[in-house]
Amino acid sequence: MFRLSFVALILLLFVPNAVGQKVDRESETMQALLSEIRELRRDLQAAAVAARRAHIVIYRLHEQEMAVERATKRWENAKSAVAQTQVQRKYNGRRAQEVGRAQGSNRE
Repeated sequence: MFRLSFVALILLLFVPNAVGQKVDRESETMQALLSEIRELRRDLQAAAVAARRAHIVIYRLHEQEMAVERATKRWENAKSAVAQTQVQRKYNGRRAQEVGRAQGSNRE
């Protein structure tokens, strides 16, 4: 009987500690989980900011690319116009020489 009482007394003394330890472990686990969730939230927010910045940079690059394309088209049009003007100028020069020769031959 004494042994049974002693075992019951020991169980009563250690069981509350075991339950208390379990609550402490659960509390520590919950704190660790909350800390991890907070860290993940900060990382997610930082990634969202980086994604927004990258989107802005891509938009600006696209706008610059479009500006370069427009400038290239204007340059090509101007280059073509210069080439046409040079051809016309050569033609007009030859034509003027022909007209001058024809007038010279008419005078003689």
